Amino acid sequence: MPTPRKHGQTRRQWLFAAFAVASAGLSVGASSEPASQPSAKPAVTSPAATPAPPAPAVAPATTTATIDLTDVITSVVLIRVKTDLGNGTVSISEGTGVYLGSGKVLTASHVVSAYTTIEVVFLPPPRVPTGTGTNQTQNPLKLAAGSSQVIELPAPSSAPSPPSPPSPAPSTKPGASTSTNTNTNSGASAAAPVTVAFDPTRGKLLSYPTADVSLLTNIAAPAWAKPAKIAPRKVALNDATVSVGVQRDLVRRVRTGVVVDTTSSPHTFHATAASQKGDSGGPTFNAKGEVVGILSGIMTAQWKRPDGSTLERTTSVSFNVAGMAF
Repeated sequence: MPTPRKHGQTRRQWLFAAFAVASAGLSVGASSEPASQPSAKPAVTSPAATPAPPAPAVAPATTTATIDLTDVITSVVLIRVKTDLGNGTVSISEGTGVYLGSGKVLTASHVVSAYTTIEVVFLPPPRVPTGTGTNQTQNPLKLAAGSSQVIELPAPSSAPSPPSPPSPAPSTKPGASTSTNTNTNSGASAAAPVTVAFDPTRGKLLSYPTADVSLLTNIAAPAWAKPAKIAPRKVALNDATVSVGVQRDLVRRVRTGVVVDTTSSPHTFHATAASQKGDSGGPTFNAKGEVVGILSGIMTAQWKRPDGSTLERTTSVSFNVAGMAF
C-alpha cells in the first residue's frame, strides 16, 4: 500500500521517498529467503558385506561310474579240492579264490577244510570282442557301479596257441647272461588255463579263526596273472560291489550289487549280488577293484523299512578282509 504524502511534501519528494521504501522492502525480502544451497547428495554408506551369489550349479556328468575289472580279472582262480575217502573213493569239490601276489591265494576256509590235494587253476584274460560303428561291443569288464547285473565270461580255450617264432641265439658277449626261464608255466599258452598244485610240504595253508578265510602260500602263478589288492577300508552301506566266482566249467560269473547290511556280524557284510554254488571263496571287489570281502555263502533275511514294513531279500554274505594283512 503506498505511503500517504505528508503535509508540505512535494509530489516529487513523495515519489522519491516511496521509491526508497520500495527498494528497501525488496532488499529485505531477498535477504529473508534462505541461502541457496547446492542439492545435498545422499550420504554414501558402505553396504554391509554380503556373500557373493552362488555359482551356477554344474550339471552332473552324463557318464555312469564304472567298476573296471580289466586289471584284476586274472587274479580270480578256481580251487579244486580232492579228498581221499578210502576204498578208492575220491571226493572232488570246487570253489573260488583270489591271487594276491607273492605266491598267496586267499579263499574261504570251508572250501579247503578237508583235502588230500589242492589244485589252483589260473584263467587267462577273456577275449573281449571288438567291433566298429553300431556293432561295437562293450567291454564286459567295465560294469556300471551300483547296478544289478550278471555277466558270464566264457571259459578260455584250452587249444594251444600257434608256435612262436624261434628266439634268437643267446649272446656270447662277456658278462652276458645265458640263463633261460625255468618256470614250468612259462611255456603255457596265455589263451589256456594254468593248473598249479598246492604242495603242503613247501607251502602253508593258514586259517583265520575269526573269519571263514584261509591263505595258501607258495603258489607258482603264471606271469600274466595280475594280483589283486586288499582294500584299506571296510565297505559302508550302499557301496557298490562286484563279486566273481568260477564255475567248474571254468566260466567266470561276474555279479554287481550294493551293500545292504553291515551290522549282522562284526566280520561280515551283505550285498545284493546273488551267488551260487562254486562261488564260495571268491573275491568281492569295491568300486576301485580292491578286495573287500571273501564270499562265504548266501542268506535270506528280512529288513525293516523306515515305514515299518519288512523287506525279504536273498543276499550274498562276504567276510570282511579290508584292512587285513596277508
